[in-house]
Amino acid sequence: LGGGAPLPPPLHGNSAQARSASKDGPLFPDLVHVTSIPGAHAGPVWAMKFSKDGRYLATGGGDNAVKVWEVMRRRGEGGKKKKNKVPTNSPPHPNYHSVPGACAKLNLFSGPPIRTYTDHTADVISLSWSRTAFLLSASLDKTVRLWHVSRSECLHLFQHSDFVTSVDFHPVEDRYFLSGGFDKKLRIWSIPDGRVKEWSQAPEMVTSAKFTPNGLMVVAGLYHGQVYFYSTEGMRYYTQVDAKNRHGSQSGGKKVTGLEFLRRNPGGGTASESGRGSNYSSRSSRDSSSSAGSSGRAEGSASFGRSSSSGSSAGGSGRQSTMFLEQLLITTNDSRLRLYGLDDYSMLQKYKGLVNYSMQISASISGSGDYVISGSENGHVYIWETLAGGSAGGASSGFKSAKKDRNKKPTSFPVTTCAPPIVSAALFAPLKAVRHALLAADVMDGGSNFDTAADLSASMVICADYAGALQVYFRESAYNEVVEINKIDLGGLGMEVG
Repeated sequence: LGGGAPLPPPLHGNSAQARSASKDGPLFPDLVHVTSIPGAHAGPVWAMKFSKDGRYLATGGGDNAVKVWEVMRRRGEGGKKKKNKVPTNSPPHPNYHSVPGACAKLNLFSGPPIRTYTDHTADVISLSWSRTAFLLSASLDKTVRLWHVSRSECLHLFQHSDFVTSVDFHPVEDRYFLSGGFDKKLRIWSIPDGRVKEWSQAPEMVTSAKFTPNGLMVVAGLYHGQVYFYSTEGMRYYTQVDAKNRHGSQSGGKKVTGLEFLRRNPGGGTASESGRGSNYSSRSSRDSSSSAGSSGRAEGSASFGRSSSSGSSAGGSGRQSTMFLEQLLITTNDSRLRLYGLDDYSMLQKYKGLVNYSMQISASISGSGDYVISGSENGHVYIWETLAGGSAGGASSGFKSAKKDRNKKPTSFPVTTCAPPIVSAALFAPLKAVRHALLAADVMDGGSNFDTAADLSASMVICADYAGALQVYFRESAYNEVVEINKIDLGGLGMEVG
């Protein structure tokens, strides 16, 4: 910026009216509503997932559609042209608008969806991106479909025998993916072969499933709160945790609706589902147990996570595997989130405040790992600090003692008044997506100073509701900090509420 360039406008807009019961007040009192897209889907939005490079957001919903939204990018930022060019510069979405009074240039999306896939015949409830912009969608029509953002048609159909509740690309070998569903089976599919390579029979319906960040383990959330761990190689049972209360009306366990990993550096750094080298890599799998069901392996199965192309990031037992401790955030239908340490499988923190008794709502973690966010069945979005006020030196996790592991005072703000008032999905935009949006708005010049801003991975919130609307919020303080870092003197940048 500079050199006579016009100054970016202040980030005006409607306050999100964030509230908290904490004596310190809400975490994000300066959230501003910047974009609203009513009718993004013709029905509930069940799943939202950003691509690995932060360029696209995929959404899936009760209208059976998968939509791909392009994140706003500065002109000329796209790099080399490709043969199968992704459509851009589409006409404005008929329902897409900036909130009155907001910074008109700060939009997350470039316009309407660049792709709308309508091949599914029932609700789309799970999405997963590969590193190369392939997209998987799982549906209640008993199928998983493969797409690529450069193509308008389905690339492959993977048929199942019952509802498919989860799908996840292998994080290292993305020619494989994991699926789980109501037939109680976990399957690892080979995309080139179009068939199952590994499988395991779970004891109950699989309602959520995911690879660990290094791809060496599979985690399955079940219908009554159990979470099972299997080795990817051979799908052998390893261990389990029970994400449920010990006493009371919810002690029987409720459906697991979401799984997300957090990788923590003992020295203090965190990264949400962004690294490899878990402590799993130095362990040998336990023998299969009768309670875990049976497993199978197709002929010619691959050795997962050990491809020569993946290098040291694939796991292994090198120095990197001892530097990080992984944790698992589990969302369940008892209106609770629970964070478990995966070095000893103990619960580190329980998050309360949201309402989630029947929906497939899944919590997620900011890119820095410092905040947890979730939708709710009461029309609000909830945000917690991951550490709940700091740590007191736990053995391996650095968390507080078990007597103080409850986080009951989240920040919340209202999002929707639709009927029923359900925020079906909420997440933080990843740092790469925030960067694209700020560059496109000419708020920053893309220089090296960008990464010195405080936690921009928790600066932009995207949420969706039961009526199919998308809403985008941005933290005014983060916006101002980027402006300051780029040495732009705008004078007073006070937020206007109205």
